[in-house]
Amino acid sequence: MIKIDPHVWKNFINSLGAPNSLFFIGSGLGYNANPSLPSWEGLLGALANYCDDNGGDSAAARREIGGNRLIKAAQFLKEELREKYVDFWGTIPFDTAEPHTTHEKIMQFSSKKFITTNYDYLIEKSYKSHTGKYIGEGFVFTNENAKIDRAAVRKGTKNEYIYKYHGCISDPSSIVLAEEDYNKIIFNKQEVKNFIKNLFLYHPVIMIGFGLVDFDFDHFVAEINHLLDDDVEIYALVSAVTQRDIDHYKEKGIHLIPYDPIDDQHNGLNTFLDESFSEILSAQKAFKEHAKQYNDGGLDAAISVSNEHWASIDKSILGFVGTFKQIKKSDLYASLQKDDFTEDDISHRAETLVHAGLLLQSEHYYLSLEDAVAQEAADLIEDQLIVMLEQSHE
Repeated sequence: MIKIDPHVWKNFINSLGAPNSLFFIGSGLGYNANPSLPSWEGLLGALANYCDDNGGDSAAARREIGGNRLIKAAQFLKEELREKYVDFWGTIPFDTAEPHTTHEKIMQFSSKKFITTNYDYLIEKSYKSHTGKYIGEGFVFTNENAKIDRAAVRKGTKNEYIYKYHGCISDPSSIVLAEEDYNKIIFNKQEVKNFIKNLFLYHPVIMIGFGLVDFDFDHFVAEINHLLDDDVEIYALVSAVTQRDIDHYKEKGIHLIPYDPIDDQHNGLNTFLDESFSEILSAQKAFKEHAKQYNDGGLDAAISVSNEHWASIDKSILGFVGTFKQIKKSDLYASLQKDDFTEDDISHRAETLVHAGLLLQSEHYYLSLEDAVAQEAADLIEDQLIVMLEQSHE
C-alpha cells in the first residue's frame, strides 16, 4: 500500500485549501465527466472519420495514432481537411455536455483560479452553478485573446479566472491540437511561456483529471519542464500509482497524490475530495480556536512571546502574508531581509509563527489565516509596502 509522506500531505492539504492555489484541470474531467466528450485518442479518431467522410485520406494519420504520435496525427488530419477542419469542431457536442459531480466538488474549495487543456465549457458551467455569479468578459481567456487578461492576473487584479491554455471551442482558431498549433501558440510565443512560468512559480498547483498513462500528462510535463525551476509546488491527484512513480515524478518537481478510483468513472475522486475538504475545515477550525486567544488581544498580544528584538520582524512577516494572502517563502525573505535580519532569521521567525498558530505553510508558501491579527498586521505595514513598491519601480 502506498503511503504519502506526512510532510507532503500536510503541504498538499494547506495548498488545496489556500485561496490563491491554481487548479489545473485535465482531459479526464472532460470525457470521464460526460460520455459524449471524447478523450484525446477518441477526438483524433473522430477527426480521422470526419476526414474520410469529407473526401480526405486518413491512412497516414491513423498510423501515427497507432504509434501514439498524436500531435503528428493531428497535423496530418488538419492538412488533409484544410478549411473543413474548423467545421469539424461543430460535430462534437460541447454545448450540451454538463459538468460531473467532480466539478462540483472542486468548486467547494476557496480558490477559483483554473488553468485547463480542455476546450469544453464544463468548468464555467460548474462555476456559474456553484457561485451564481455572472461570467463576464475576460473571465475565460485563451492564448489568442489574453493580453489584457494575462496582465490582470500578473498584477493580482483578477482573482477568479479560467485560462484555457489549449484554446476554447468558442473560438476554433485558438485550439491547440496539431503540431503547427504547438509551434505557433505554445512554443514560439514568449509572452505565453513567461505567463505559464509565472503562474507555476507563484501559485501552488493542484492537477486533477490527469492519468500517468495519459498522453497529455507526459506531454504537458515535457512541455513545461524547461520553463520551471526547483522552486515550484505541484500536486497531481492520480490513481494506479506505484512508489517508483512517486519517486520518479518527485524528481520532476511533481508530488503525486494517489486516490482509489473505485470505478471506471473515478467516483472515488469525489470521496477523496470530500474527505480532503473535511480535513481542511477541521484544520482551519483548530487553527482559529488556537488563534482566538491572540485575536482577542490584537497583534501585540499575538506576538507577546517575541522579545523586543524580534517583534518588528514578526509583525512584518504577518503583515506581508496577511496582505497577499499567500506569499512565496523566497519572496518574503528577499522583501524583509535587512542589515539586522538575515534570511535565516526571517525563516526562523516565520516557523515560530507557524508553530504558534498564526500562519500556515506549504512547501514553498506561507499562507494567511485571514483573521483579525492578519488584518491588523497588514494595515500596519501598508506604508512600508507602498515605499517598497515605489522603490522597485525607480
